[in-house]
Amino acid sequence: MNNYTTYSDEELIPLLREDKPTCDYSFDVLFNRYGSKLFSYCLFLTRNRKDSDLVFHEAWLKFFQYVKSGKSVEKILPFLILTVKHIIVDNARKIIRESKNKSELMTLSDFNSGIEHTGSQHDKNEMLELIHIAVDSLDDVYKEAFILKRYQELPNEEIAAICNESVECIRKRVTRATNMVKKILEPYINEYNEK
Repeated sequence: MNNYTTYSDEELIPLLREDKPTCDYSFDVLFNRYGSKLFSYCLFLTRNRKDSDLVFHEAWLKFFQYVKSGKSVEKILPFLILTVKHIIVDNARKIIRESKNKSELMTLSDFNSGIEHTGSQHDKNEMLELIHIAVDSLDDVYKEAFILKRYQELPNEEIAAICNESVECIRKRVTRATNMVKKILEPYINEYNEK
């Protein structure tokens, strides 16, 4: 039996078009490589575990169907992230059409990330919520760049491809977004440090 975990993405993608069990083994390896990052991205955008789970699985299904149809995917994580964005936008449009109530649009979520400071769990949860609020207050283009860079840890080149922008534009956008978040959080951080 092959050890598919040693295969590169480029080697695994064509194997998704093979019969079982090769297809299943290849998919499992890719799922394990990118699943946790993609799920955290879905969770961050939907702010709801149930919704994020649905979007997450739909994105993987669309990826699998896309590859199975004979099309190629150059970079898997950016492809999946774009797919998630399209799913969320489509779902948001459907909500608007059905309810005509924009307050039901999905926003940034509970992102399960460690806070790099000591303190009680309550303090960490409070700081995490403040970070969510700060990021959520950004314009969409800054919010997206911030999430992809700071939480998904994607290089500027991949973010540029996802956003269909130049690398320089993304670099500036990430810097501006980071500065805006810092400015929003500054009073809270000062108050926290005074405790």
